[in-house]
Amino acid sequence: MEMDFEPPFLKIYNTLLEKNLGDNSENDLYSKVEGSEELPLIDLEKLNLEDPKREECMKEISEAASKWGFFQIINHGISNEILNKMISEQKKLFYQPFVNKLSAETVFNLSPKTYRWGNPCATNLRQLSWSEAFHFALTDIPNMDQHITLRLVFFTSIIFFVFEGIYFCFYFYFFALYTHTQNFSTFTY
Repeated sequence: MEMDFEPPFLKIYNTLLEKNLGDNSENDLYSKVEGSEELPLIDLEKLNLEDPKREECMKEISEAASKWGFFQIINHGISNEILNKMISEQKKLFYQPFVNKLSAETVFNLSPKTYRWGNPCATNLRQLSWSEAFHFALTDIPNMDQHITLRLVFFTSIIFFVFEGIYFCFYFYFFALYTHTQNFSTFTY
């Protein structure tokens, strides 16, 4: 049974399953998995080391960002206390009633379509997404409830330095490799 904070994933899944039971190609959905890959795990502590370890880490970040678009990090310098506070804040938001999340622009004073879940337009099981997310625009922050804004600013200031380092690594390697492969004679950043 779904809780009142959960999107209706199970309802949509069951509807799509019943609709597609007669379609043999859909029933083969699980037998068509050919393999899987692990999401990259990057040790950011290497950024504090001397070359070649530092350079190797920068290259890993750039490659993971280019290939996957995201990756896991360890030894990032953010304390467990801060991480636990962030998880607590996430739970407060995601355990809001589903109807409140659907009305995020009025309930939380956010931009329209800030809250997203699944794929309401799915017509078969392959298109079903079991995701739920809030996408905050920077322009939303000043309009939010004062307490939410203070928490966002606090967490943002803490993780800024981690992201700044990651961004530099990606920027340096992406553009250095791009300009090299495009036969440009100069590179500036």
